Amino acid sequence: MAHPGDKHEPTDPTRADPRITQGSTIGHYRLLGRLGEGGFGVVWEAEQTAPVRRRVALKIIKPGWTPAPVVARFEAEPPALAVMDHPASPRVYDGGATDAGYPYFVMELVRGEPITDFCDRHRLTIQRAASNCSSRSARPCSSAPA
Repeated sequence: MAHPGDKHEPTDPTRADPRITQGSTIGHYRLLGRLGEGGFGVVWEAEQTAPVRRRVALKIIKPGWTPAPVVARFEAEPPALAVMDHPASPRVYDGGATDAGYPYFVMELVRGEPITDFCDRHRLTIQRAASNCSSRSARPCSSAPA
């Protein structure tokens, strides 16, 4: 896969692509609003327009995080999610690259309390909360870091 950094190299890799905004279309997905942002990805609520209409979550890599190892890690996330069997693990529906070449993937939109809010409320570290989420006996958590 050609890496988007070969075409466009932003000055600040921690910032999301300013060309991708609410209302933008990526493939069959219209971006409705930003759900969250993590170290190297941004998650959007989107409307899938074909072949079915439904609300989904679309995660896209930030433009500056295009070195091969980072792209490989980002692209490894959908298969990892696909094999998880937990109510809080979203199903992966689709994936691809934007017109500018940035990888993205589309998953089930899981509503719930952001993990950061859950941690603050229960005075937990993110690592401890993630451990709780991975346990089959734990309540579902959502909005894992992007």
